[in-house]
Amino acid sequence: MMLRMSGPNGPTPRLMQTGYHLPDLPRSFFFALRLISQDETMTDNSDRRRDAETGLLNKEAFAEFATQRIKDAEADGEDLKVTMLRLEDMGELRPRLDEEADQDLMRTLARCFDDGAGNRDVAAKFDDENYGVLHADVFDIGVLRNRLETHLKGADPKGIGVRVNSSTAPADLKRVDPQDAVKAFLYTVNHYCADPSSELAIKSLGENLDNLLADTSAKMVEFKKMVSADSFNAVFQPVVGLPTQGIHHYEAIAVLGGTAMRKAFSLSSAKGVVALSWKAGLSAELAHQLQLRLAKVFPSETIKPRGGNYGMSEKDLAWQVEFFGG
Repeated sequence: MMLRMSGPNGPTPRLMQTGYHLPDLPRSFFFALRLISQDETMTDNSDRRRDAETGLLNKEAFAEFATQRIKDAEADGEDLKVTMLRLEDMGELRPRLDEEADQDLMRTLARCFDDGAGNRDVAAKFDDENYGVLHADVFDIGVLRNRLETHLKGADPKGIGVRVNSSTAPADLKRVDPQDAVKAFLYTVNHYCADPSSELAIKSLGENLDNLLADTSAKMVEFKKMVSADSFNAVFQPVVGLPTQGIHHYEAIAVLGGTAMRKAFSLSSAKGVVALSWKAGLSAELAHQLQLRLAKVFPSETIKPRGGNYGMSEKDLAWQVEFFGG
């Protein structure tokens, strides 16, 4: 953890406190303080594959890297697991910190993964609240969770901190080819970020691939039915090229028919538009644009995508679909 000490000439520069305990010396703890350079960085945070605040891998890079690690481990007869960790109400803690304290906390959290898992490249930050780590079966995730909670509470000016919840799944990809394995990994991550309490969040990666394929097939069937029934209108939007000031190409969007969609758009219901977009299999980014451009929802009131997710739990999405009669 980061701290400063008071002295006759004022506070010291930032210091990192570390400590350890030797089982051979009961009731004895050893602590050390290390001076932190103002410009010290953990890694090249300009790397687009990494989170700029922590240096941990981002979601997409983690899925690719972890998939290869899992395949290598399976070839050596080693079983790995993936654990998703959610830092509840992290969005409420960070505004209570000043800029320097916030930066220190982000570096400290990253070091928790670095020290706990042995290699920071097996850990990732998905968004402000969600993290992931790939680890061996013997790794004690409870120790990491307690360490994170201790630092979070220590950094909080109110001394409240945040609760850290986790879900662990077997990293079994023996029957999956590498390309599909990355998709299964991202599918697991996205579902956890959207709803960490869902059953999907704790299933194995292999099972999640089966769910991904089944879900995709179901959406294709629904789309074919919609096309066959001619239950949509095609709207074309001209896009003007800046150099020529002429029409460069047209963008087309399918406006779904039915009372549910008309009701959601007419009421400028952000939740309704997102839910019906989810039901129709549209991306979270497109759902956000539909709120702004067609439903005319105020930008400050839109539901923004979170790491590729819709910004609502599947339970809430399903409730909105039922409410609007979709």
